[in-house]
Amino acid sequence: FSQSALKPRDPATGQPFPGGIIPAGRFDVAAKNIQDKFVPTANLPNSFFEVRRPDPLNTDEATLKVDHKVSDTQSLALSYFYQTGTDTQPLSLSGNIPWVDRDFKWNQHNVNLAHTWTLSATKINQFRATYMRQFGGRVNNPTTSLADLGSKFVPQGDPTLPRLTVTGYFTGQTSIAGPDAGSEYFGVKDAFSMTSGNHSFKFGAELSYEKIVHDTLLDNYGVFAFNGSKTGNAYADFLLGLPSTMTQDAPVRKTDNGAYISLFAQDDFRIHPRVTLNLGLRYDLQFPFTDPEDRKLAFVPGQKSTISPTAPTGLLFPGDTGVSRGIVKTDINNIAPRIGIAWDPKGDGRMAVRAGFGIFYGSITGNEWNTTADNQPFTVRQSFPTVFTLSDPYRNLPGGVGPFPFNYSPASPRFTFPARVFGPSLDFVWPLTYQVNFTVAKEIGRSVSVSASYVGAFARNLAGGVDQNAAVFGPGATAANVNSRRPYLPGTIGEAIVLSSIFGSDYNGIQLSAERRGAHLSGKAYYSFGRSYEDLDFQGGGLPDQRQYQDVRNLGAERAPASGHRRHSFVLSAIWKVDYFKESASALRFLTRDWTLSAILTVQSGTPLTITAGQDRNLDGVNNDRANLVGDPALSSSRPREELIEGWFNVAAFASPALGTNGTSSRNFIDGPGYRNVDLGLFRDIPLRGRTQLQFRAEATNVFNIVNLSNPGTNLGAAATFGKIRTAGNMRRIQLGARLSF
Repeated sequence: FSQSALKPRDPATGQPFPGGIIPAGRFDVAAKNIQDKFVPTANLPNSFFEVRRPDPLNTDEATLKVDHKVSDTQSLALSYFYQTGTDTQPLSLSGNIPWVDRDFKWNQHNVNLAHTWTLSATKINQFRATYMRQFGGRVNNPTTSLADLGSKFVPQGDPTLPRLTVTGYFTGQTSIAGPDAGSEYFGVKDAFSMTSGNHSFKFGAELSYEKIVHDTLLDNYGVFAFNGSKTGNAYADFLLGLPSTMTQDAPVRKTDNGAYISLFAQDDFRIHPRVTLNLGLRYDLQFPFTDPEDRKLAFVPGQKSTISPTAPTGLLFPGDTGVSRGIVKTDINNIAPRIGIAWDPKGDGRMAVRAGFGIFYGSITGNEWNTTADNQPFTVRQSFPTVFTLSDPYRNLPGGVGPFPFNYSPASPRFTFPARVFGPSLDFVWPLTYQVNFTVAKEIGRSVSVSASYVGAFARNLAGGVDQNAAVFGPGATAANVNSRRPYLPGTIGEAIVLSSIFGSDYNGIQLSAERRGAHLSGKAYYSFGRSYEDLDFQGGGLPDQRQYQDVRNLGAERAPASGHRRHSFVLSAIWKVDYFKESASALRFLTRDWTLSAILTVQSGTPLTITAGQDRNLDGVNNDRANLVGDPALSSSRPREELIEGWFNVAAFASPALGTNGTSSRNFIDGPGYRNVDLGLFRDIPLRGRTQLQFRAEATNVFNIVNLSNPGTNLGAAATFGKIRTAGNMRRIQLGARLSF
């Protein structure tokens, strides 16, 4: 580190290493092995590294369909679809060096049965039955674990490299793997339709049942962060084997079953020759997912379980008073009305005014409900705030022994204190969305139509994990004593994440469209301007038990633009059939006939960014703090590309918060680079004998090779990449193919 701007301090003395050189004898054995075997040296100027690897995707599909006319009024349709595939993902994860490749292998079966019965000229019944089985496995390579690199780390399950983050230097990204994950889905639906006078009625019911299996290794490989908190230089922390945080999980096989029932009624009522009213009512009944092994719990401070009396007070299980097998009560009052109106102002069919309002209930996912089994006492997802070294990670634990391997026994549940727990709130309710729209559409001439719409969507009761045992900051607070500062049973209960349906989101948008229909040239144009806000980062990724906020005691500060929000979006598509000379007998007809050219232009504004501090400055045990805003972050977007790449925003506008405080910058308040793209397709149909046809296809994505810059680095603690852009979107790809239809 003699040439480094950040000279490391000796953590044993607090003084800088002489000459900025760490004696080789002080290097951690495991860290040294990782550096020598897996961390590449720069192959580009300015310490950059470039690598290319193939990303093969292989799939096989088969489809079978049988239609049978039972009688003049009844018909049957049976279809079967099968797909199997392997996707090797070498560099698709979020790290910045080659680290762990992942093979994703899957197979899928779909069976659909449909029965249509025309009872009369005004009555028809449609019945549908569906079965789907989809399972896949994720396998990480290499199969080298930290234990193979000189560490006393104990992996449980299939081994692979740990996930390492060395702030400002490199990230070795390892993603969760698992040998088996998927579900079996059974569904039936029946809909009866009839017309009577000015009414068109539709009544129906739907029933589904799903069996979910999720065999996951979780983060069994270990997750380590080195942020410079030990020596002042993150890479020096790494070489000395001194992580700021460590987490490790035990694998678990989760199984959950859930059922859903719905009833609906609808009436399209033509109240006037130019006015149609649409009235609808739906009833949704979704039962909470249940685990055949009852691996569920609820966190209720002060209450003692009678089902599992050895569990810490505050943890309740299925069978305890007020706790069902699905933990929460079935929501039986989900009644969703809808109303719409369509008006033809002039009665000539060339203009329409439409409006609608409806309530739509959402559902819960397997990931939301089976996350309980990802935590104690069913498995271990343990945080270790005081790690001795990378080579000896468990030495600071009682007896110097880690909790692995870990196995769950219902008769005698085992806890590793402080226990991290997760479960839904007992007053959990299902999410719902209020949707409203208003549209004016107009036909211009014989081939052009335009429309303008307002669209609003307002979601309520969205679910997110809330730590109800978050550490309290006070005098003497450090990163090492987080668990002793928790308000409820400190040292016994750690994080108590409760899935709470208390959040919301709002979207308001204006949508404009135009369409041209023609024999040779057709096209569509679409533009939207909208604003989308949400109370929590629902679009930025993360599981329900991962806290998506800076301070649990100030959740109101999390409301911000949605992470996937693009304020402006424009899409133009066109299809041009080059067959002007089809009546000609010349060679020109032969050369130009049956050609089709298609193009899609997409222009979008950027997605919003959150500026993070890079360290746990509020000392709550989670490194998701935001930076302080101390100036104007805006820089001109009209600067040369080289300047944009090296400074997308003003990095001097941000500073690290003082210890014990939250960052003052908002979430998602800076926009990243926009997006521009043109895709092109060229096709030619060649008629062969009879109804046989051969089609040649040439397709290009990003045909003009436009450079779409990725988002800049947003970690204040990673000075080498903060505010800088180091990646870009896919460049031009060309695909050639042929299709034979007969």
